Amino acid sequence: MVTGLVRRVYRENYVTTSLSYKRVLDGDLTNARYDMDYEGRHHSIAAQTHLKPSLPDPESADYFFVERYWGSPGGNGERVIVFDIEHVPWGIYDVDSYSVDADFGVLYGEEWGFLNGCTPEYVTWCDGSSVGISWPVRT
Repeated sequence: MVTGLVRRVYRENYVTTSLSYKRVLDGDLTNARYDMDYEGRHHSIAAQTHLKPSLPDPESADYFFVERYWGSPGGNGERVIVFDIEHVPWGIYDVDSYSVDADFGVLYGEEWGFLNGCTPEYVTWCDGSSVGISWPVRT
């Protein structure tokens, strides 16, 4: 139901699939891993950190990527919609190591397949929290 609502109202290309998550704490070391099977392929991302979180500097890339309080999906030739996103500030962690085993073409469409095998330019880990999203407004 939520997927259908988001697709229709917010024009986000969401799908529903099962996702498993595992977080292991070992002293000051934290490992996290997400796994899912989608379109006949197993996809996973994992990361490791050992530091305590800090709030991102407003001039940093972490702030740019993590502290988002509005959304605006593509207009596809129609009027663009915007919506507010509400959440508490998220703590960020330095990532010690990570792995990505995913087919971006399968997950996001063929036009994103060029990312397969690429090394990310930026990796961050944040706490996350509950998120509130306002009703969209057409501009």
